[in-house]
Amino acid sequence: MYEGSGGDYKTVDVHYKKGSRSMLMIASHRLPSNDYFPLNISGKIYDFRLCDEYAKYGSFCKYLPHACCHPYEDESVIKSIHSYLLDFFGNSVKYHWKTEKDNFIIPQLPNLLSCSIWLEDDSDTKALEEYFSSSSALKSIYLSVDEREELFSAESKFYQTEAIDIDQHHMDHCGFLSHFQGRQIYLSCYTCYVSDLITFVDRWQSEKHIIIWNT
Repeated sequence: MYEGSGGDYKTVDVHYKKGSRSMLMIASHRLPSNDYFPLNISGKIYDFRLCDEYAKYGSFCKYLPHACCHPYEDESVIKSIHSYLLDFFGNSVKYHWKTEKDNFIIPQLPNLLSCSIWLEDDSDTKALEEYFSSSSALKSIYLSVDEREELFSAESKFYQTEAIDIDQHHMDHCGFLSHFQGRQIYLSCYTCYVSDLITFVDRWQSEKHIIIWNT
């Protein structure tokens, strides 16, 4: 899982049956230190160091290798690391991207199957729409979103996702549900129009879909 949880760093974690383990951190700045060493990642050279300056972010950040880059190099570093992981693991590993409002970026990565996204404004929605239009449909998406009538255009590949999980406090407009072409949907909200829910369920009644509604 690639995770950008805020600030100027991202982590690359490996999840397995009994837990997870951070592999490395990507920092969008350079610390005043002389202990950086060059490392070839998929044919590109990046500066790395082993340090514990990020211990304030949690024990998972201590003594990890840190890749140093400028903010505009983030995507290049991530793509190089992803290419290395593909060579190492092959197709046996599923890749997940987790991004939040202050670190919104989803690069084009082969074999990326799912993502978790927190949206707050139209600029994030536009960036996400551009990502969907240029990528293959994902297997699953978790989306936390503010109140809005339409999430994406009716033609968006978002609606081709096999399984979506939408968390929206007040789902007063559920018109977007009519565009969904996948097989499983989980909706969580505090308020909604029951008529929209009935229409949605009726449309899927004769099809093999899974609907979970939590209000």
